[in-house]
Amino acid sequence: MAKVKVYRARWYDATKDDYVVSRRLATKEGARKMRAELLENTEVEIDDSVLERGEQFTPRDFVPQTRE
Repeated sequence: MAKVKVYRARWYDATKDDYVVSRRLATKEGARKMRAELLENTEVEIDDSVLERGEQFTPRDFVPQTRE
């Protein structure tokens, strides 16, 4: 399985007049498609099989496994 780097992302929600952090993790391309900006220091490497089918982001509320 291939590995990809995903990040937390946020965008400005004019209806809330505030930034919203996505409940998904996204690749750089995924964040671009979401019109979101990546949050610094949130990079995680995951298997690409975790991404939503045909997309560049994870399912909502995805929690990456951590190594000890």
